[in-house]
Amino acid sequence: MEPIQSKKETAKKTILDSNFDEAITILTALLKENPDDTDLKSYLAIALAQTGNFNESLEIFTELVKISEKEAHHFNYGLILALTKDYSNSIKILNEILEKNPKNLLAWKNLGELYSRIGDDHKANICKMNSRLKE
Repeated sequence: MEPIQSKKETAKKTILDSNFDEAITILTALLKENPDDTDLKSYLAIALAQTGNFNESLEIFTELVKISEKEAHHFNYGLILALTKDYSNSIKILNEILEKNPKNLLAWKNLGELYSRIGDDHKANICKMNSRLKE
């Protein structure tokens, strides 16, 4: 039997290769064997989002951030919120990430884009400057 870590890497590679439907199949099967694995849940939510299943992805990330402190899980949750046009909660999540890790360039970049979307050019510019200064 193939070890779980090897199966995770296979699933991750499938996502990176943009074979999202295959990744969903693999990850769903892996989660039946390992229902508490937060990385598998995160990978599944990412694959679902890539296929346009934003609500399913959001459900997974909503539960995931309740049990996981991993920055990547919270960051991806913030991105899914943005994709579902929940800009205020997405901004809140990205700000929380930046409070803990002000050097997260992707969070600064995405926060700036969100502020631009809601018309707050001043905050958008501050975020863009921070994303460049933190490099």
